[in-house]
Amino acid sequence: MIARIGAFIVGAVLLTPVWLDGSEYEGFAPESDDLAITATILAVVAGLLLGWANRGRRWYWVLLGAVAGSIVHAGVTVLVYHVVIPLDFPIPLVLMIPLPIVAAMVGFGAGLLVRRPVGGFSQIQGYALAFVIALVGVYAVTGFVRVGAEWATARFQPGDTSDATSLDLGAGRHAVFATYNDQPGACTIKSGDGAVLKVRQPSVEFTDNSDSIVTVLFGVFDLSAPGRVAVDCPRGRIGRPPEVRGPLGHLLFVPIALLCLIGAIPGLVYGVARLRGR
Repeated sequence: MIARIGAFIVGAVLLTPVWLDGSEYEGFAPESDDLAITATILAVVAGLLLGWANRGRRWYWVLLGAVAGSIVHAGVTVLVYHVVIPLDFPIPLVLMIPLPIVAAMVGFGAGLLVRRPVGGFSQIQGYALAFVIALVGVYAVTGFVRVGAEWATARFQPGDTSDATSLDLGAGRHAVFATYNDQPGACTIKSGDGAVLKVRQPSVEFTDNSDSIVTVLFGVFDLSAPGRVAVDCPRGRIGRPPEVRGPLGHLLFVPIALLCLIGAIPGLVYGVARLRGR
């Protein structure tokens, strides 16, 4: 039951930005009431699933788990939107805690009214469910990083970018920007001694979500010492990298395979459990 509570909490937290981004805001930071409503709705759905999944237990254990899970979810939500995705506004908890508890008991009661199938899932059905869980996890983790970074962006493209083929740059990290539908096919940047500087592209799509001309972060490169660089980056513009508050700016450049692996862990664990007959 503890594993199920944890899975439902993590799922609700990760899917909140993805849901809002896909339905209305499309990368722009939401208003506090919309964020609270969406987080509460997903917690209610998780509560229903939790109650249904534990319908074979005693009702008071389900109630206790729902209370603990609802409180933890509310706390994690507040932490996420103050530290991981700093949005600088409070999230009301008046309904975020009691409604999932009620939903869990409704799900538990509904489960008692439905005749359970004999034998439960077959082996193939169990593996199919594990695959679906893994896919949802990959979608949730990559979407959370992408949308969360866009919400936490204080400044995307600076006003002093340059498309010159030769530039004097200071030491540190620099970015290559481009128009979303007109990105460079290849981008080569060389330091003063002729060494090719690696241009690292984000693992997930990262844009300014403009209503008119959308700018995309094509990639970043690091310069160990100030000097002149030669730029062969058609349709690209060089400037300071975006300013992303919180830790998600760093996760943008974590290998996509690692992000997918993290998201797939719940499905992999469930699949292994099915393989072992648990």
